[in-house]
Amino acid sequence: MSFHRVLCWLLGHARVNGRPGCTRCDATLEAERVVEDAPHMLMPSPPVLSDMLALSSVRRYGRDGRKARLFAMGNVRIWSQEHGAYWRPGRCGYTRHPEEAGVYSFDDALASTDHCGPEKGIYYERDV
Repeated sequence: MSFHRVLCWLLGHARVNGRPGCTRCDATLEAERVVEDAPHMLMPSPPVLSDMLALSSVRRYGRDGRKARLFAMGNVRIWSQEHGAYWRPGRCGYTRHPEEAGVYSFDDALASTDHCGPEKGIYYERDV
């Protein structure tokens, strides 16, 4: 049961269609049902990988590659294709929301992901 439905029940709102609610809140209840049926709609879309730098590319061309030099000038977020999410701050867990992702210096990001194999699909995204 959603928070809204519990609140309606606690406030003693009239029952609508056999469930707690009120005519004022019925539109909200319908919107909640739609969101419950399609939670993927709340997830942000994944980043565009062509705008990112792959760990495999750094390993192949080194830090002297044109794109790696550009990324080295600023901070980055770390994206894991395996998890379909960014690394959180402090390298603790994952998030699909860029604003909740950890921001690392490029050197720190490289050092933190050095152990990762190609199956992890590690990418770096510039923090602008």
